[in-house]
Amino acid sequence: MRSPQDCARGNDHKAELACSVSYLEELQAAPSEAARSELAFSWLCDDTHRTAFCAEMQTKKPSILRLRSCALPEPGTPSDPRAPQPEPWVYLLFGRSTIETALTTFSNAVYRGIGSGSFVLGMDLGCEHNAKRKYLIDAFKTHSPPFKSLEDEIHMLAIGSCQHAMVWPMKSETFDLVTDVAEQATLRFIAAYFGFSDGDHVLLQETLRAGFESMILQMFARHFVNAPLVPAIGKTAMGKLTDRIAELLREASDVTLINEVFAIIDLDPGSCRTHRPGERHRQARAVAR
Repeated sequence: MRSPQDCARGNDHKAELACSVSYLEELQAAPSEAARSELAFSWLCDDTHRTAFCAEMQTKKPSILRLRSCALPEPGTPSDPRAPQPEPWVYLLFGRSTIETALTTFSNAVYRGIGSGSFVLGMDLGCEHNAKRKYLIDAFKTHSPPFKSLEDEIHMLAIGSCQHAMVWPMKSETFDLVTDVAEQATLRFIAAYFGFSDGDHVLLQETLRAGFESMILQMFARHFVNAPLVPAIGKTAMGKLTDRIAELLREASDVTLINEVFAIIDLDPGSCRTHRPGERHRQARAVAR
């Protein structure tokens, strides 16, 4: 049962209920499907309630909660009111076995709403998915001199990125562990690994922030909030980064490399089969160095 502290929410639409009710009981007592979704979303956005809510739901068999979704129709959905419309439901999965079953049984098509939709995450298992995944794994297994292995390179870049990111926070009395340390260390690692200069730091930061917002909206938040501009902002940010990559490649004056790298961006391994992935990957990463 929930404690009085758990029930102390100023705008709780069910304040008249006793504090001993469970989360599931409170959801079932909500006056409408929309109210249920709003209530569940408020708990998921709260650090304290999210932990307790998920813990309770994991004891439910099956550990699935059906809520009404406010997601807008996907691009290409028939606008004819007579045409079959997607069901307005979203299913929250809490138990590990339930999540594993969903990942191995259902389609990944929902992820295609992020970016161009041609990346591995948005593709179901099959020949095309396997070919693209193998190409990417092979490409990222390489390392650059003077490192003896990819593990050594990753380790040293991670150390240097964290040390660099901690310079400003260590000079300040207070700092945000997420935005001032974790995010900045990640940005510096990406820049070092792919060969971006310090002058590209702000571009990388804005791109990754917008891309992350777009990903979270597509994967989860769009079922609870309407934010139609977020995907467009994310795609615009990614477009700016792609333009910068093209600029770096033009500076390298390597037409073959340009064609190879943009085939990688498009995740089209079929156009890159004449070269070993590692060879072109090292060249691409060295462009801006």
